[in-house]
Amino acid sequence: MGAVLEVTERLPGALVEELARQVARGGSAAGNIDFGAVAHAEFRRMAELLLASWATEPSVSGREVAAMLRAAAAARMSEAQAGIVEVVMTGPSRPDAPARSTEAVVAEIVAGARHELMLVTYAAAAYPPLRAALEAAVARGVRTMIALETVEGARGLLSFEPALAFAGVAGIHLLHWPAEERVGFSGGRLHAKVVVADREVAFVTSANLTGSALGHNIECGLVVRGGSAPHRLADHFAALIRDGVLRPLTGDIVEAAAEP
Repeated sequence: MGAVLEVTERLPGALVEELARQVARGGSAAGNIDFGAVAHAEFRRMAELLLASWATEPSVSGREVAAMLRAAAAARMSEAQAGIVEVVMTGPSRPDAPARSTEAVVAEIVAGARHELMLVTYAAAAYPPLRAALEAAVARGVRTMIALETVEGARGLLSFEPALAFAGVAGIHLLHWPAEERVGFSGGRLHAKVVVADREVAFVTSANLTGSALGHNIECGLVVRGGSAPHRLADHFAALIRDGVLRPLTGDIVEAAAEP
């Protein structure tokens, strides 16, 4: 019954279990469900939806419906714990392998952030849509951090300072990997491209935070919603900040780069 899936999507696990108990006890779609047993606005509506669907298949027993509810709820919980993974391919597409704009994914994650936002990039260039999304995030109280490479750190591979892309955006915390912290990583660069929001959603991508990468290049990435991966990524970068590996990017670096 399709109603089983909708019930498990809309009700918390404890209420699905309560409904399963009542359904098993009632025995059939004509059986009584105690709508007043649960003080939850959606419980009655979902119970009525289930009963209406069940009435079209009277041969199905209450025990069977209860088993369906419990199985669907268990599958949903397992999916939430493992995380939902979405492949993001930007660039030319085919009907059997559609592409999705990396820009759209980044904008969606930034717009959905409620408390904490971490972006990591190698290169960055001024891109008005991203700046606007970041300004809106800061305005609604989201702690926003961006870790990026510097011209010094790239040692000749970057011709302009990535931090300039965010100059003038108040409230953003810019971070970098100072040369003195690269001991043991000779030749190392800050090359990761990651967006993490609220430790719940993570986007790991080949795309830098530039207009070309976000909207025009062939880029590939994975979005993970839920599960442990977003939390572990956020924890990793938080540890790098705490240990002083990633440090605040001082204003003089940006000011020096902005001078003609």
